[in-house]
Amino acid sequence: MTDTRTGHIYKIVCSKSNDVYVGSTLNALRTRMAQHKRAFASGNGLAIYSAFKQHGWESLHMILIDTYEVVDRKHLMMYETLWFNKLKGINKNTPFQIKKKVTAKVDMASQSTKRERELEREKVRKAKAEAAAKSRAEYLDAVEAEAKLKAATPFIRSKQQEWYAERKRITREYRSPYKLPAGSAKVIELERDPEIIKSLVSYRMPSLQEIIDHDIKILESRK
Repeated sequence: MTDTRTGHIYKIVCSKSNDVYVGSTLNALRTRMAQHKRAFASGNGLAIYSAFKQHGWESLHMILIDTYEVVDRKHLMMYETLWFNKLKGINKNTPFQIKKKVTAKVDMASQSTKRERELEREKVRKAKAEAAAKSRAEYLDAVEAEAKLKAATPFIRSKQQEWYAERKRITREYRSPYKLPAGSAKVIELERDPEIIKSLVSYRMPSLQEIIDHDIKILESRK
């Protein structure tokens, strides 16, 4: 057997007008009336309160219409709708219209939240894809740079060996900045190469051009 609850259909009437509000509750009528009073005082809640405002709360009275055994709130609202239509209540909407509007608002809010979540997920996916692409590009650049370095290493080493051998020979034969050994111009040119400059810095050696300039300056100062 289905469990049932006692539901009440009531009306709120205004003694100074012909306005009637039809409502329903599963609680005691005094409890429901107290809820109406709090909402009336705060100005929140049902639209009927604005219609009753001009006459004041004291002009309102709750009257029990009928009591029904119902299985749930929806069942009770069916009876409320019947009495609403019969008494032509001033409710802004019928009970099921209210529920429909509330449901529609909830659905709209749910859809909005769903769209926001989808947009957020799309942003995260896009950010991850961009980060992955950037990381891959950086990795490929590093691989390419390393490959170029490996390919150039034999040439660099060969050039450095050539420079070092010529440099060593010239410094042994060097006597005057005004009479340079053969091949000096080539060594000076090699020492403008970035890789050779690194070697000079690493060995803490002056370039051949710096040695020549220094010696010329000394000789000029003695004149």
